[in-house]
Amino acid sequence: MSYYRIVEIKNGKPLSLFHGTNGSREIPTDTWVKCDKKRVHDGSNDFYYESGFHAIEGFENAMHFFDTMFRIRENRYIVPCELRGNIRPKHDKPMKRACVLADEIFIASEDIKRILDNPLPSKSVMRRLDLMKKGEKE
Repeated sequence: MSYYRIVEIKNGKPLSLFHGTNGSREIPTDTWVKCDKKRVHDGSNDFYYESGFHAIEGFENAMHFFDTMFRIRENRYIVPCELRGNIRPKHDKPMKRACVLADEIFIASEDIKRILDNPLPSKSVMRRLDLMKKGEKE
């Protein structure tokens, strides 16, 4: 399964959009990062859940989330990531089932650099990254 995360990138570093880990929104690259486990509240309603790193299953789902769920798009990117630990769905709503939570996340700095260096639109960049990870050609 391919997972993606929507992040803000500032000064070449990925940042979580809302909650941070260990007191910082910056997500270290090239290392496995563990989430701060706690009971948290979804800001859009009274839904409580155990915290974890949010990610989205599949590139097409990530594009759908990016296009429909986010008004602010400046400095925001879809980046590939790896997950491990307890990977679980955040929602039981059909449209949102692709959003998962995980105990640990890994984001490669080379993916961040490739995204920032590539002048192509985000969807094209991510499609190429997805194919490269799978060892396929365009």
